[in-house]
Amino acid sequence: MAISVLTPAAASNLITLDRVKLRLGVTDSASDALLGDFIGSASSAITTYLGFPLGRQEYLETLAGNGRSRLYLSMYPVEPESLALVHGEDAVTDVTLTAGNGEVFRACGWAFYGAGALQDGASNFTASYRAGFLLPGQVSTWEPDATYARGEWARSSSPSSVRFECTSAGTSAEAEPTWPDAGDSVVDGSASWTARTAWELPDAFADHVFLEVLTRFKRRNVAGGVASMEAEGFSVSYFATQTAEELLPSTKAFLDRWRLGRGGVV
Repeated sequence: MAISVLTPAAASNLITLDRVKLRLGVTDSASDALLGDFIGSASSAITTYLGFPLGRQEYLETLAGNGRSRLYLSMYPVEPESLALVHGEDAVTDVTLTAGNGEVFRACGWAFYGAGALQDGASNFTASYRAGFLLPGQVSTWEPDATYARGEWARSSSPSSVRFECTSAGTSAEAEPTWPDAGDSVVDGSASWTARTAWELPDAFADHVFLEVLTRFKRRNVAGGVASMEAEGFSVSYFATQTAEELLPSTKAFLDRWRLGRGGVV
């Protein structure tokens, strides 16, 4: 069935420039533009290979009733408090969501009125929801007396599955607020936060993106067609003719697990 993006992801890169430079030992800005280009191309290649976006977006999706108790949203992990389901003009609230895989369970079943009903939409349900990950650089640990803009994200100083979106710009208080449950808001100095069940992208992605960037960075000064070099007992291998879309075998093996099971997010 149909799915559209209502609010696109605010970011697309799967690793930050600062992290790449730290790992490379680069301390100046001379290579920033080049590294940024490699980060962008590697992130795009990974997303293309996966076949689905990773960044947190808001979706509108039409689901066809199947006469069974379970339907599956196309995108996940899902922010549970964002899910709104409608059948015709009626809200559907008697559901249980498994956020990690987008399963929506309804004990009375998802009505199906026959093949002809699919044509006029009688068996269709409409779902709006937010799904995906907050990407590297989007979330920082909360700090006192800090200026936060609307739309910035913070995590608490203690482990939690909840992240906090700044919904009113301002300066944080001297003491960390008592963070609310998902869906609720809190005033923090002159800023305000709303708690969301939002996931940060697993760190393993950054590791693989870095390897992709490193390969491209090392390959930049190698003559076309050269696959390896050896000198004084040391050797290094390259893609002989790497394009922006090519990925290392180790990256593909990692991504294949996500393509099959979407990473097993819980």
